[in-house]
Amino acid sequence: MRYMTRLGRLGKVLVVVAIGGAAFGIVSAVQADIPDAGVIHGCYAKPGTPQKGQLRVRDSDQGEQCRFYENQLNWNAVGPSGVTGPTGPTGPTGPSSNYFLAYGPDVAVAAGTAVGATVTCPAGMDAVAGGSVNNFGGAYANVQVNDSAPFPAINAGDITPSDRWDTEAFNETATSQNVRAWALCVPAGFVTSGNQPAAPAKHPAAGRTP
Repeated sequence: MRYMTRLGRLGKVLVVVAIGGAAFGIVSAVQADIPDAGVIHGCYAKPGTPQKGQLRVRDSDQGEQCRFYENQLNWNAVGPSGVTGPTGPTGPTGPSSNYFLAYGPDVAVAAGTAVGATVTCPAGMDAVAGGSVNNFGGAYANVQVNDSAPFPAINAGDITPSDRWDTEAFNETATSQNVRAWALCVPAGFVTSGNQPAAPAKHPAAGRTP
């Protein structure tokens, strides 16, 4: 006490700060093990004592025990899982960006004639673009594409999506050639329908008899 009396105001403040810091460190160390493996250990004061009904948390890993006027009380830090609720309704399937490039079979085109070639997309997909290639994997030949559209748009003049793409090719060479239709397929419903202006009149290719 005499020593504290002799200290100046600044000295007393420093002593208080040091004691407070030490106490904070002790509390932090104690709290570091609470909860203990998911269990909180506590003590509550017994009835008939001045402290009755008071509840405090203790750190059993530090050897802290309940006092003589307390009873032990433990509880889980996380309660039991509740009952699983009912499954909600299935939501609608969203559009997909997956696409597929489909090729039809080779179709022979005799010299100076026109022929139709067709390709069909896999189930659940629509053809949104297409065309034809000649001599697939071989030498290029002058084969003109007269029509290229989803079926039945090639006949009806609309652009309603379907799983089929049709083309018509004219062989301008003097020898027989092969053509193969191709189509870009996307999930059905990915592209909506519409209309296009009436197709212009076809003009015969050079060297083709009208």
